[in-house]
Amino acid sequence: MTATAANKILSRQEGIRRRIEGAARSRIASGSSTEGKGELQARLAGLEAEWAKFDANNGILFEANLDGKLDELPYFRDDVFGTTRDNYYSYKGILIDPLGLRSVLTESTVRSKSRDPPLTIKWLVALKHYLLQ
Repeated sequence: MTATAANKILSRQEGIRRRIEGAARSRIASGSSTEGKGELQARLAGLEAEWAKFDANNGILFEANLDGKLDELPYFRDDVFGTTRDNYYSYKGILIDPLGLRSVLTESTVRSKSRDPPLTIKWLVALKHYLLQ
């Protein structure tokens, strides 16, 4: 991977990070919301799409290795992935709680081999049924 290609991906990562963090902050700042089920579902779907892009881009950067100089990049040195993952979890929890799905999150968790967030099978089934109502 060229430095130019890496910089483009890093720029995209920064944009996604800002959107996830900004959405979480504005939601927390607004306190209790009167958003309906549809708006919460749309926000959750948007968050999941942003996370999927962020995680995929992170994998590309990680595999590129950039001549063994990953640790020199502020993105890796400052653990931007970890911070963004924490913001993703927080915002997802904020969105899930009013939808009544949070209680299912405590069930057994399945992790993939990558650095994906944990997924709960029962939660996914509950979310699918809830969204199809």
